[in-house]
Amino acid sequence: MRAPFTCHSQLPLPPALLRQARSAAARLLQSTDPRARAILSLPQHATAGTDRLVANMTALLDGAKDMVFLGTGGSSLGAQALAQLAGWGTPAYALAKPTPRLHFLDNLDAVTCRDFFDNLEAKTARFVVISKSGATLETLAHCLLALACLQRHGIDDLRRHFLFVTEPGANPLRALAQRLDAPILEHDPNLPGRFSVLGATGQLALLATGQETAPLLAGAGFVLDCLQAELGGHENAPLEGFFSPLSAVAAAVGANHAGYENAVLLAYSDHLRAFGEWQRQLWMESLGKQGHNASLVCALGPADQHSQLQAWLDGRQANWFTLLCPPPNAYACRMDAQPWGETFTPLLHGLDVHELTAAQSHATEQALAARGAPVRRFELCALDGYALGGLFMHFMLETMLAAAMLGIDPFGQPAVEQVKQATKADLQARRK
Repeated sequence: MRAPFTCHSQLPLPPALLRQARSAAARLLQSTDPRARAILSLPQHATAGTDRLVANMTALLDGAKDMVFLGTGGSSLGAQALAQLAGWGTPAYALAKPTPRLHFLDNLDAVTCRDFFDNLEAKTARFVVISKSGATLETLAHCLLALACLQRHGIDDLRRHFLFVTEPGANPLRALAQRLDAPILEHDPNLPGRFSVLGATGQLALLATGQETAPLLAGAGFVLDCLQAELGGHENAPLEGFFSPLSAVAAAVGANHAGYENAVLLAYSDHLRAFGEWQRQLWMESLGKQGHNASLVCALGPADQHSQLQAWLDGRQANWFTLLCPPPNAYACRMDAQPWGETFTPLLHGLDVHELTAAQSHATEQALAARGAPVRRFELCALDGYALGGLFMHFMLETMLAAAMLGIDPFGQPAVEQVKQATKADLQARRK
């Protein structure tokens, strides 16, 4: 089976950190922590529930012109990254006029909410509502606004407009779904939200755009199998050009120890922009604890070569870099300068656009390396679910292993919970 991506790295690999990464990986694979087990079993267990996901999404898609995902953070970012494979969020999406059109309401903003629900064609709108806890205030607020929108348009059969995803047990979202008699998909209570992309959270977005879920899980399984094979000393692990999670985490922690405090994820495709935002939450919310710096900047190439590259190359040297690149020669978009005169952009004549962006990414990589910045380059086998599944699993493993090496619990977010409780206290005080 082909690797979902290859990686060429100029990050140093300190032998001592590589041994620590190997020990951390062995502990992770043998862990009895239910959260770790839930993540590692996703490629197998998620497949078992696919039929139910397909049935529910098929029913929801019937008559739908707008599919609205309500969720925030881990309940939305991975789904956005997968929807972007079908063009969602790119400049071409509106021109394609897909049916249904996808929308992700993940940030609570009064003006956006008013304008969105005032202009939504309610009768053909469908809603996927995702909250692991079932008590996320932003998601509950969006859900109330969606219900009010449907009622304003005289829609009585609210049930067929909704699909809910939440964990078992009593919670506000489940109570609402039961009151509507709407279908509910179970969110594994042991699966942390930001690690849930391979479950229903991400698979529903794939299904909504007409894509299959099996390649996503196969790509994730490939990466996990490579880690297990590498730990077992299998002669074919890691594959040539395939960057193992052991090497990845050793290099990442090594860069941090060497004073490179900030990670930069630079994606050279509009279809990978949301992936960077998913990775930012995963890295910062998992590792930004106990005084550790876990800053991650997600950037888009080549656009950010015109905004951030100056500081990366000539400012304070505190960054290490990961470049995400689409497959070469996969998408033909040739430029013809000949009709416009011999002196007009002779460098571009006869080139495909991917050749130009590949040259820009290579030049950026070489310039960063020449300055001494740690840099690695991931090249995807394709812009598809298989490649993205591999990337999701790779970065989840990298994050969990880095946490183990730094002595951090990667699954909680105690500081975020503090703000949530303070928000609830403030709301209660306002109601008095």
